[in-house]
Amino acid sequence: MTTMDKIIKGLLSYHQQMEESGQFSTNELLTKMEPIYNAIDRPINCPRILISFGGGVGDFVLLSPCLREIRRIYEHAHIILVVSPNVYELAACCPYVDETLHFGFIHSTATDNELFYIECAAFIQKNFQHPFDITFNFASFFTGCLLSYMSGARERFLFMAAEDWSLFHMQIPYTAAQALSTVLYPDQKLSPHMVDRYLAVLDNLLHYPVHNRELETWFTEGDRDNMHQLLSACSSKVRIAIGLGGTGNGRKSWPIENYLQLLQQIIARDDSVHFLITGGPDEKEAGSFLAAHISPRYLTNLAGQLSFQQSSALLSLCHYYIGNDTSVMHLAAANHLPSLVVFAYAANLPPSESSVVARYAPYHVPSVIIQPDYALPECKKYVGHPVQEWLGCISSHAHCITQVTVADMYNGYLALREI
Repeated sequence: MTTMDKIIKGLLSYHQQMEESGQFSTNELLTKMEPIYNAIDRPINCPRILISFGGGVGDFVLLSPCLREIRRIYEHAHIILVVSPNVYELAACCPYVDETLHFGFIHSTATDNELFYIECAAFIQKNFQHPFDITFNFASFFTGCLLSYMSGARERFLFMAAEDWSLFHMQIPYTAAQALSTVLYPDQKLSPHMVDRYLAVLDNLLHYPVHNRELETWFTEGDRDNMHQLLSACSSKVRIAIGLGGTGNGRKSWPIENYLQLLQQIIARDDSVHFLITGGPDEKEAGSFLAAHISPRYLTNLAGQLSFQQSSALLSLCHYYIGNDTSVMHLAAANHLPSLVVFAYAANLPPSESSVVARYAPYHVPSVIIQPDYALPECKKYVGHPVQEWLGCISSHAHCITQVTVADMYNGYLALREI
């Protein structure tokens, strides 16, 4: 019987015990599995590393420096990356891991620990032939903790801090995550930005100095050649990517009618610009609206037409980014584009390291951030609530962000062009 067979046998045995008791218990899982883990003969020179990640595409771009640094530190390790299905397309191109897998439950917000356990056990039995030695759990949900522990790793790094845990878990205590991890998230970090929060695991826990904090995305030469051909008609223009994403999260979406007025004002001032409308299937309608009102001489609508790799290749050929706080914004930052971004988080809210502006502003690129001056009353009354400190605007539709005027964004554009 292989070591992995023993782990699977132990997990299945605990599954039977869980069914008999009718509940999941972290302590009982530890009691069942620790003797098995302690008996594993582990390699020294070529460790097996599991990286669990449960964020979206934009978050994954922000993780790219951490993946690069983990590979640099563990040059000869065998690294497997597990992501949610919507991130897999981009993650599969990462050159710093040996294998990329997708797991739907890595981003689950359910509260059924027994279901989590069953799904994790089935995933491990299907995909892992050997136990791991180290896990980096960058997933925001309890499933990542379970997957890290059930992988057989002896050293398990937990990224989630206690103050953030409550944002995602109403019924699962932070002590459950602590019990399944051996190294907890550090108190010290270079800045509140998500890139530096990810890298704090290496800065403070592994005590390895980070060599390079710059973002990175990946695409093929074929992708870039195709985008060159696509942009041949506007090759002499100032190419500006427009990010209309975030429509699935309405609070992030500046009204499309405002975007139309903004682009028309920019064209009236500068005949040399060409706008490239980006985004996924959810942005097709908005992209079509702009294309119906602006001449193809000044605008190409690509919303819903490009993969993430193609979008990144397109952005590498642009000069600026204007748009919402969305995944394309982070792809633009990874391609070093000066950016004009509109956030829903009001400027008069108390400063918070948890805010989306502090954590998700364009990283290490010149940028102009536009925010509404004031939170609307419905959001202002929740000041001090963890969710409000994080999102600022707690509405499910465009709300506080609607106070940002076309003049605000146009002035931001003028400032952007001076950078």
